[in-house]
Amino acid sequence: MNSGSNLPSIDDNPCWGGPEPNRHDLEYLVRVLGTDPENSTDGSSSPPNILSFSSPEEHSTFIQRVHQKLIIYQNANFMAIHKPADLRMDGPHRASVHKLLLYLFPSPSLQKMVTDEMAKSGENNSSAQEASAIKMKHQQLLKSIAPLSKHNFLKDDPFRNVHQLDYATSGVLLFGKTRKATGVASQAFEQRKTSKRYVAVVINPSSSTSNDPPFAPEYISKLPIMPPSSLDSWVDGSLEKRYRKKRQRDMDEREGKRGTFDGYMPPHSVFDKWRAALVREKKREAMQHNNSEQKMKAEGAERRRSKKKNAPIDLPALPTPKETLSSQDIDELLSLGTSWKKVKS
Repeated sequence: MNSGSNLPSIDDNPCWGGPEPNRHDLEYLVRVLGTDPENSTDGSSSPPNILSFSSPEEHSTFIQRVHQKLIIYQNANFMAIHKPADLRMDGPHRASVHKLLLYLFPSPSLQKMVTDEMAKSGENNSSAQEASAIKMKHQQLLKSIAPLSKHNFLKDDPFRNVHQLDYATSGVLLFGKTRKATGVASQAFEQRKTSKRYVAVVINPSSSTSNDPPFAPEYISKLPIMPPSSLDSWVDGSLEKRYRKKRQRDMDEREGKRGTFDGYMPPHSVFDKWRAALVREKKREAMQHNNSEQKMKAEGAERRRSKKKNAPIDLPALPTPKETLSSQDIDELLSLGTSWKKVKS
């Protein structure tokens, strides 16, 4: 496992953040998600403090509320969650979708890491109270997750994101639980076989108490009017096909570049893709070198076999006959045929 602990943490200012120093950390996000809506209808009360739970049942109820608020659907292959607004997908941030899922669904290697650290510090003993052990595990889990800024830092990371949502966007986010399921879903997204629906909330900044629409009628009347026929290429998909064909043609001109558009990526993702490209190029060169060596070995072996096949056969010299045979005797021996018995007799 590569912890990447030398990466600096990048701060955000999310809408769900609390007072300093936990304005944007993972623990505060979990507390916000686990808030009981019946006890915070006015939004004035602070989220529950996990360290103040007095029983395992209270902690279990809290985690169930987090699951109910976060998870929309899941089965053996996929899980769909409701991504909170102002939350990164991954990266060196104190809170991200990746770290949130690791907290709720820690992988076996992460659980072992937490258990080993608790054992080293003497916190994992049978005499400790169960509620106190849950608090210690919670703190150690947050500490172990903090440096894990990427999915491949854990080889047994249970989830792989099929697509992404922007930092400020909330909505449905699909994850695969297996490589095969993630590959099938990612291909469906790439081939535009999935459908998305976006909802934009618009307010009238002029007056919060006004019932007038956000934009005045004068503004609406000045907008250009598009003929209905201009949307035909969007509806029948022809515009999308032309766009994808041109994009594929442009990408094919770049050697080693796949025909997909990556869009905006944070610097660490750009570096990882650059490094992956170098690794692929190195493997390609090594493969070509190995193929060249194998070809040379095969040609050398073929030359040796050909040389051995065409080499003259060195037979032992025949003994010098004691008596010299005349041409008449030779003709008589040959007339006896190929049977040694006849020649011998």
